[in-house]
Amino acid sequence: MSNPFLNDNTRNWYITAVGTYTSSITGTGNYTGTVNGGTLTINAAPAPTGSVAEINRITATQVQLQATLTGATATGYSWSKIGGSYGGAVGISGFTLQTCTVTANAAPTGSNSIIQCIISYSGGSVSPNITVTWGLI
Repeated sequence: MSNPFLNDNTRNWYITAVGTYTSSITGTGNYTGTVNGGTLTINAAPAPTGSVAEINRITATQVQLQATLTGATATGYSWSKIGGSYGGAVGISGFTLQTCTVTANAAPTGSNSIIQCIISYSGGSVSPNITVTWGLI
């Protein structure tokens, strides 16, 4: 295993890997602070999660949606229709933005579309979706 400790040349050390480490101070120099118990456990951060919410019902066939990423910083968004009982096409305005407007002009009342947003972040992506029911106002 490679050394999980990095020194930034300012006498500060940073742990860069998940694991359990036993502290041991040897040598000479100026040391401050205390070591209690001698064991440091580093836990992995939880995986980022995403969600999609309807934030504005504009008309019976037009909604505004917003994607949210928790646990990381989003680097990109990509919206699409992935299913639902409404078989027609939907228009998506702002399909690379965090907030988009979805329009289904010919959708009958009570039909629905499943809209997905792929949210990219450094190291991966998440793909939350929402079911939009048409005809409501």
